[in-house]
Amino acid sequence: MLLVFCYLIVPSVGAMLYSERIGTRLAIGWTMGTLVSALGVYLSLQIDLPTGATIVCTFALVLIAMAALRPLIRKRMRVSQAAVLEASGKG
Repeated sequence: MLLVFCYLIVPSVGAMLYSERIGTRLAIGWTMGTLVSALGVYLSLQIDLPTGATIVCTFALVLIAMAALRPLIRKRMRVSQAAVLEASGKG
């Protein structure tokens, strides 16, 4: 049951951290779900742990990392947008 809710909620929350547009959110969520699932299965096989629990823990760790990196990425985006506006003479 936990794995099902993890697949429903975590990719959506991760995508909402980085995008306002629905199409971009879908792409981030689908990509995150696929890559994190594969990583969880791989880790499960390598460490010999239960697959479902390993996937859930992997989703949690990736979501925490995404949330921690968000301020850095947003700051970098604001700086680059300001530089573009300044270069175009609109800033």
